[in-house]
Amino acid sequence: MNAAALVTVGGFAAIATSTIPAVRVFAVLSAVAVLAALVADLILTPALVLCFAPSGPSGNPSHLVRKRHNKRRRADSPESL
Repeated sequence: MNAAALVTVGGFAAIATSTIPAVRVFAVLSAVAVLAALVADLILTPALVLCFAPSGPSGNPSHLVRKRHNKRRRADSPESL
């Protein structure tokens, strides 16, 4: 999706070189709008998800973050027998 937005912005940037003023303004405004949507998609949406996500038992949305577990087994654990 990110590549599609960048290609769309590039296409509108190419149209912005037109000699017709109305087409040029349309292309510039369209490219800016698509670029703003891409920035919102990459930055604003994840921030909003973390702010408004239902919180876990500890009060923070830790269930949305992938946790790394220690793969090493302790010597006294039942799994090591």
